[in-house]
Amino acid sequence: MLKPNQVLFPEGNRGGDIAADTDWATGVVRLFMHMDQWNTVLSLPNDADDSDERYTTEIITHEALHVLHMLTTGYAYELSLTCYELAMRAVKECGTLDKIYINREKYRSAVEPHFRHLEQAGPDGLSNLDLMESVAFLVQKRAHYPAMGPASYETKLNEEIFSQRYRGAYDIAVAFLGEDAFEELPHIVSLSLMTSNPVEAFIPLIRLFKQFGSSPDQMRKHQAGIALLNEKFGDTLLGGAWERIYRKRSAHPLLLPAISGCAELVKSKKVPPLAILARPHSVLDELSSTLGPLVLLEPRAGEKPAAWPAALWQGREEFDERLEPASVQFVCAVSMLLSMEIDPIPEQEASVRDVSASYDRPRELVILEVLRHELNEETVDHLADFIASVESDPSAVRHMRGMLAITFSDDEFEGSPFVDGGVRAFLNSAYDRVPHLLYYLVSESRNSAMLGCAAAHSPNGAVKPDGKGGINLKMTRAMLKEVRLLLRAAAVFSRQRGDDPLVQLGSHLDLFQDSHRTMLRKEIAES
Repeated sequence: MLKPNQVLFPEGNRGGDIAADTDWATGVVRLFMHMDQWNTVLSLPNDADDSDERYTTEIITHEALHVLHMLTTGYAYELSLTCYELAMRAVKECGTLDKIYINREKYRSAVEPHFRHLEQAGPDGLSNLDLMESVAFLVQKRAHYPAMGPASYETKLNEEIFSQRYRGAYDIAVAFLGEDAFEELPHIVSLSLMTSNPVEAFIPLIRLFKQFGSSPDQMRKHQAGIALLNEKFGDTLLGGAWERIYRKRSAHPLLLPAISGCAELVKSKKVPPLAILARPHSVLDELSSTLGPLVLLEPRAGEKPAAWPAALWQGREEFDERLEPASVQFVCAVSMLLSMEIDPIPEQEASVRDVSASYDRPRELVILEVLRHELNEETVDHLADFIASVESDPSAVRHMRGMLAITFSDDEFEGSPFVDGGVRAFLNSAYDRVPHLLYYLVSESRNSAMLGCAAAHSPNGAVKPDGKGGINLKMTRAMLKEVRLLLRAAAVFSRQRGDDPLVQLGSHLDLFQDSHRTMLRKEIAES
């Protein structure tokens, strides 16, 4: 009689060329390593020194990202649910693995179209699987090399990747976004996977994200991305995994506990909601207790596969036979029987390209908080010296663009600090010293950088508190004239650095009404 372990880990076959894989029907991660090796891996830090040990932990992170896509995005969730339902249909109709194997053609023909849709190349030669694999490789590197930046990542691609499947989506994103692809690809792919054919949405979403320049405001980009999907891809929009569960009034029983676990981490504020979609490398440790249902480990001769349930499963109180390790392994074996004779579409050989990134550090917001007693020329001098030090290194200029925030302590200012004359005088002096300062300032949904700029160049009577903690700002001709000059200086500086000034500075203009915004965009374009 055929047993699950004979299907999951055939004798004499240690996975061929793969070290691990993830089963679509169950979310089970199969690792071709023994329990003692697994225990060693669990004790390793993410940035283990030994290259072999680090690569092993990278593999686990890579597969975890595939599971995370099943738990968060409509496309991956629906594919998993479809494969699970087909496997359970085979179990119901046949019962044993032997009978399923005999009748496997019947079920293989039902599941094969879904795998073809996953692997078939679409626009620009990319497949839906290419999107997920490209992101999984990026996330595994970012999780285990925290100091890695775009340049060293591109070097890793050239050294380690020989298939377009694991770099194709990144290379296309680089063609549009440059180094920003390093930060934005996970978010763009997550949004793409909220449609039934992600590759169709991928390029439009890249173009949309390009409009935001280097802004780190992920919520703003996310909202714009959702609006684009609703407008352009409404017929194929699936949404996230939770939305699929809500609409169908039924759920994938093996994924639901993990989906609920992720939701609970967000609700309890242990994990920022957008980080799961946009910066998964930063929250995988927090999510590790929920990702599951199982990791299966290769048995030694004469033994059964070792099952390692996620912590969420280990601690559950209620009994559900479907979630028992033996039941999950059985369904996983069925899933693999149904897909074992589906030949994968051949992968394209990777196109190695020269490293194009100009800097090699992850981008992080730089916050300059100015206290009331620091509102003086000495602090302005420090700011100007800091900018001068950045500009002594061309790569540092690109790294810093749109990533500087000048803030003022909430404890020292009641309401908006821009009502305070000392703050406005300080900012006015800062712009005198660094006229292109807007190139470096972060553009976020509250438009605080441009609001501060406009307030700093407005007469006292034009800036008043609104009674709600903000300000009422009168759009005077004098202020608009000064803002135009500062935008022109930033646009010229941006163009000299090879950036598109409308992309880099355009988000700063959301503060203004349409007529003023049109005038200021023209000023930027013609500078």
